[in-house]
Amino acid sequence: MYNYELSINNKNGDFMLLLIFILKIIENCLNTIRIILVGNNKKVLGALLLGITSLLWIISASIVIINNSILKIISFVIGSVIGSYLGSLIEEKIALGTSLITVIIDNKYTDIIRDKINYKISIIKNDKEDILLIIVPRKKRNNLVNIIKKINNNATIISERIYHING
Repeated sequence: MYNYELSINNKNGDFMLLLIFILKIIENCLNTIRIILVGNNKKVLGALLLGITSLLWIISASIVIINNSILKIISFVIGSVIGSYLGSLIEEKIALGTSLITVIIDNKYTDIIRDKINYKISIIKNDKEDILLIIVPRKKRNNLVNIIKKINNNATIISERIYHING
């Protein structure tokens, strides 16, 4: 039989703490991105990332379990927290998907907004206020909101994540 054992002694103990920490950061970043990819119908890439994150988890958990110490456990936990946070920052930058921006605005601003943006707008007209429905790539959402706020800072703006349904 083969005997695989990670021997941890004082000489490489600090290295193992750092290794656990880095593996957990990478694992949790990839897991956060994986969830977003699967939610955006990129299932194959999501499955591949699951395989990678599973491998990283097995390695880091093994190091903690074999010759465990409170420092390894703390390194594991802190790496998880930082990895999750960094994953959410990365996901914000990637910004996959589509948003529906609903704008409730005084109807005197509707034409100005329609002229300033290059997205399809559905308009529901009322006596004093209009409701604008705008579909925009999530990466462009903040830019669109800034344009609307510059035109009328009192506009009510609601953003929702939407999924296109084919068929």
